[in-house]
Amino acid sequence: MDAAADGKERALIIYFTHPHWNGEDIDSMAADPKTHLSHVRAAVLEVHNGNLVCTNI
Repeated sequence: MDAAADGKERALIIYFTHPHWNGEDIDSMAADPKTHLSHVRAAVLEVHNGNLVCTNI
């Protein structure tokens, strides 16, 4: 990871969640369009005192 112009080391993490999925087996889930919904998220990570921390969601 290279430092940015301001000297800070940053990374971007991309992840997704399923807000209406309750963890049950997908084969036994009710046929509801909400269960197919996904949220794509991104968060900025920075190195602070040698630790990678989330600074912005």
